[in-house]
Amino acid sequence: MINSTAPFKSGRQSMAGQLSIDARNVSISTLKASKPSKAVYYVENADILGDNIDVDYTLNDDWKSTSLNLQALTRFIITNGLNDYCYDSSDHRGEHIQDSGTIEIGEYLAENLKPAVRAYLQSIKAGQYNFN
Repeated sequence: MINSTAPFKSGRQSMAGQLSIDARNVSISTLKASKPSKAVYYVENADILGDNIDVDYTLNDDWKSTSLNLQALTRFIITNGLNDYCYDSSDHRGEHIQDSGTIEIGEYLAENLKPAVRAYLQSIKAGQYNFN
């Protein structure tokens, strides 16, 4: 049992800092946070087949397969700026140099399909984005 109290200058004790726990009556499951665990996605395979993307992925180690609409993924990428870039650097005199722009969507998908699909799946799970 843990007990701590701090006296006031008047000599009276304060109850504000008091903490009492009897560890014999507390189980580990009682101490766990009530917040649900975060969804963990891993995209194993993503293939563009016409207007759809066939995806094999895991959600918290549970294997799943789905088909996503290519147009919906493309809108998600553009709306959230996933294909935008910005590089900051400096030249030999210390002057700031900034290069920014947008990667063409076809090139972006060719190089970043799995991460884009993962971001899309996470946003759907969190309820932040909904295209049907």
